[in-house]
Amino acid sequence: MTRYLITLIATLLCLPLFSQEIEIPRTQMSLITKKTAVWCPYCGDWGWNMYKGLVEDNASRALMLSAHYSGDLSNSTAIALTGNFGGAGQPRFYLGHRDQGVNSGNMSTKRADIKAAVSDAYENGTPLAQTGFRIEVSGQTATVQTATRFFSAAEGTYRLGAYLVRKTLNYSQAGRGSMADHTNLLIRALGSENFGKAIVNGSVAAETLFNETFQVEFEASEKPEDYLVATILWKEVNGKFEFVNTNFSDLVSEVSTSVNSNILAEKSLTLAPNPVADVLYLSFSLKQSVADARISIRDLQGRELRRVLAGSLEAGPQALEVNNLETLPAGVYVVQFNLGGSLSAVKWVKQ
Repeated sequence: MTRYLITLIATLLCLPLFSQEIEIPRTQMSLITKKTAVWCPYCGDWGWNMYKGLVEDNASRALMLSAHYSGDLSNSTAIALTGNFGGAGQPRFYLGHRDQGVNSGNMSTKRADIKAAVSDAYENGTPLAQTGFRIEVSGQTATVQTATRFFSAAEGTYRLGAYLVRKTLNYSQAGRGSMADHTNLLIRALGSENFGKAIVNGSVAAETLFNETFQVEFEASEKPEDYLVATILWKEVNGKFEFVNTNFSDLVSEVSTSVNSNILAEKSLTLAPNPVADVLYLSFSLKQSVADARISIRDLQGRELRRVLAGSLEAGPQALEVNNLETLPAGVYVVQFNLGGSLSAVKWVKQ
């Protein structure tokens, strides 16, 4: 077991499952960005297949972004990020802030190289800093409270950005048709700066903590459950922004568990073992019966990977067994509870 996994497990096991403290995991996550446009036929051809493969390989260990720098789905944040990363034309694929030089002739090799780099960073990387966050959704407003900890001393200018990401959207794409299923579209930065707020300008000591708050205002037609929220820590160097670390979650997965206080008995939920090899056991107690209960396994980008339960539950103790988890790659996942519309979630580790 890698040094990283040992540290992560210790961190998770020392926390209450539904702690109101903001968890800051010692994770080194990666950022994979596709520079794209709806009018670009190559973006809907080999670029589409490359991005789909990267999502399949890395969704539990990397933030995936489809950044439309031109055309109908473009926005100022996508333009700023892809401009910062550099390179003419599209599609282009970036790992962190570096162009990977992907083309139609080297897709298989580049896909394997990116997967290996993401895995190495996740399993063996020592993060300089990481951000945890808690999200509270009230109507059409989501408040994102963040806590960023530097695990080691550092120098320079570091900025924390928070971003809204649309999980899926059916929209036209040249080379793909009029109703293509776009995945993880970068929508906008939260706040006035595309690269976020400066939290360090100079020296910072190890274990220093920074707290920031961001807010999301949704239109009446938008549903919070259709979005991810992501944080990215950048280092500013000579007017450019270098990727440091990222964290991200389905907006709904981070809703405060207080919404379940009249349904889920306090401190009744246990999840074991953690980390998990192949079988996960869930136990909890309900104060009242639930006619529409849905429990699912999701990745950190909110995609449902396994439906554990869909149906009714009687009041009282509950015990569920989730089998065949050995098919999932090692990483961090979420068990999401939707109990009659009341939402909560807990993270767990697949070894």
